[in-house]
Amino acid sequence: MNIGLLSVSMNVYSTQRIANEAKKLGHDIEWIDHTQCSIKIGTNQPEVIFKQENILDVFDAIIPRIGTKVTRHGASVVKQFEMNQGL
Repeated sequence: MNIGLLSVSMNVYSTQRIANEAKKLGHDIEWIDHTQCSIKIGTNQPEVIFKQENILDVFDAIIPRIGTKVTRHGASVVKQFEMNQGL
């Protein structure tokens, strides 16, 4: 399974543990700093842009690790992934 781990830092213990356990189980996991994501809405093709690439369809699962200081933006990114599930 290809997993996106949304977190502002891989230095957080709980985030590291999730990543390590996923790797032990044979999953591919990629850290995504959701504060660096842009959301493109209002088009027929919604997008979540990270490092100039649309990552909306890249992952089989998303694990959000959203901190309180960036809850609004983080929730918007997660919502965009949720909405894409029906497409």
